[in-house]
Amino acid sequence: MGETPGTTEGRSTRRSFLTAAGGASVVALAGCTGDDTDDDPGDTGDDTGDDETGDTGDDDPGVGDDDVLQLSIAPTDSFDNIRTKGDGSERITDQIYAGLMTHPEGGLEPVGEIATDVSISDDFQTYTFELDEDATFHNGEPVRAQDFVYSWERLLASENTQEARHITTDIPVAHEVTADSPGDAVYPDDYVEGSLAVEAVDDHTLRMELRRPWHSTLEKLTIGEVEVIPEGLVDDVPGYDGELEFDEFQSGTAVVGAGPFEFVEFDPGSRARLEAFDEYFGEGPHIDAIEMTIVDDDDARYQRALGGEVDIFQVPEVQYDSDAAVINREGEFGAREGRYTLEDGTEVNYGEWQNVDTRYLICNAQRVPKYVRQAIALTVNQQQLLEEAFAGLGVPAYMYTPPTVFPGGAQAYFEKAEEEYPYGYNERRPNEARQLMEENGHSADDPFEITYTHHSDRQVTENEIQAGLIRDQLQAVHIDMEINQVPFGTIIDRAIDGELDIFTLGNSIDYPEADDTLQYAVPSDGNFSNWFDTEATARAADAWDRVLENGGPSEEETQIRNEAYIEIEEASWEDIPDILLRHPVETTFWRDHVEYRTPTSPFHRPQFNTVRLEN
Repeated sequence: MGETPGTTEGRSTRRSFLTAAGGASVVALAGCTGDDTDDDPGDTGDDTGDDETGDTGDDDPGVGDDDVLQLSIAPTDSFDNIRTKGDGSERITDQIYAGLMTHPEGGLEPVGEIATDVSISDDFQTYTFELDEDATFHNGEPVRAQDFVYSWERLLASENTQEARHITTDIPVAHEVTADSPGDAVYPDDYVEGSLAVEAVDDHTLRMELRRPWHSTLEKLTIGEVEVIPEGLVDDVPGYDGELEFDEFQSGTAVVGAGPFEFVEFDPGSRARLEAFDEYFGEGPHIDAIEMTIVDDDDARYQRALGGEVDIFQVPEVQYDSDAAVINREGEFGAREGRYTLEDGTEVNYGEWQNVDTRYLICNAQRVPKYVRQAIALTVNQQQLLEEAFAGLGVPAYMYTPPTVFPGGAQAYFEKAEEEYPYGYNERRPNEARQLMEENGHSADDPFEITYTHHSDRQVTENEIQAGLIRDQLQAVHIDMEINQVPFGTIIDRAIDGELDIFTLGNSIDYPEADDTLQYAVPSDGNFSNWFDTEATARAADAWDRVLENGGPSEEETQIRNEAYIEIEEASWEDIPDILLRHPVETTFWRDHVEYRTPTSPFHRPQFNTVRLEN
């Protein structure tokens, strides 16, 4: 990431985050995504006033007149930001919490959210943040540096955490581990309580020490898992007397954050209501409340949208019609906007953006032998699955790293895939798969039996189509596949326990570099594929060590990382622990009475504090 020179103090580089500034990471991503215009992707073409705030010139129109944004969301799982969440929960927590950093509309260089300024030492290992003195929690308490110390200690030390890696591995914050710990602490049992190198210098100054330089530290500090809650709020942090029991906090309206909306009502399985937080330190909110109706499946949520009950919504891929979309504006980083005609003839606003995401089938390598994984990869055609199950919204995946952040960009990605992918680029090779299975003792009378598990609470119809296609194709290569569907949270729990054979999952990266997705493609205790102890895993592990040893922002280190990323991709091709499927394009739709902007990228969390409603 590029640094902006300024005044120095204590041999530190100082940079203000009051306004967005372009940097190297922005250039890298923009150069990979194709069209890049000066147009704001959220601009509808009308002159609505200030480009930065979306101000229409009126004094907060509608506020005070019970302006309520209506949404339908998937079932909720947990509202605790240290827990892995499903889609519905994230819709809520995105509005409730706030953190140090965020991404500005239309840009990818991180800017301050609660942080107003940061000093970075010359060795890129000490970060000192100044905090906004106006930032306030929903319980009325001011946000202090001590709250971040507590929140990050909780992320690592709580027995309830599922996201500890964000503060120890992804951001290599210095800490102590037990003598027998194998390197970076990922699980609380490895961590020496209270040793995380995060210090409250005073109420509004936070200092963080890293074990080694790391290129995307500020980008990673934009994610929800490192957002802040009040010190001592939950009773699951050693050394603190918590006010709330964990179950009370994570399962309902006891959640307290510093975001633009506060949680006021929750009926599990039915609805949630968020109301504008009057003391919010940032822009807006310009609406009074958000009503979220919890609906079990995608089609039911879509039917509510067709009935006019929802203001911002999604059209499931199985119902999406590319001919109904008319693009009239190209935006930053491949984002596009226009109009879409729903099946009932109603025209609505339409937006799409390139989701830096990879969807795949994870194979438990301890339950599914290598030859079976290879046979599956030879049998499926990513392009066919994308078109038949997901309306062609995206591109086929042949590597973990999405094309837009692959070393050399999208062109290099597809050139390498077409020339080198060993299981068939845009083709099926069932004869090779069948021969491989027969060489290992299987036949039509003695197939290999496997259970395929997919989500029951997101993209259900699309996943059913995909699973059915794969099952039918595998029958011809002596693999008998049973299909099972369970909620997202259950998949995570069972994957952690190693109980699944093959299951659907995906990863949307938090910052524009390959290591954020390739951490799941190397052997580790947190890798759901349980891929260990082969020649390929040894090469992947060695390449990953080079990534960690060269984490700084210099050109030389960046080149070393890029070469290591490609070696990891090649090692995974050899053993195929995961069946790579697609890199999706995300879409969103909204009614004409809603003033809304399409997210620039998946790094932009969909907050609704800038939304306005016309009465």
